Amino acid sequence: MKGAPESIKTMVTPVPQNYDFIVEGISAAGETPIAILRNGKAIGIIRLKDVLKEGIKEKIQALKVMEYVQS
Repeated sequence: MKGAPESIKTMVTPVPQNYDFIVEGISAAGETPIAILRNGKAIGIIRLKDVLKEGIKEKIQALKVMEYVQS
């Protein structure tokens, strides 16, 4: 099973010693932690990181301009 670390934490016994430290470190880096549970034990944390596509800055700026014009 996979899910939000806080949800998975309620399903494991015992909670691994460094669980919160790892989850907080991933979150502090601006990434998304996903916890993995197997047979009632936390077996890992996956780190999801957004990768910005080329030209995204210009696309966001164009949307802001469109929003301003419509207001």
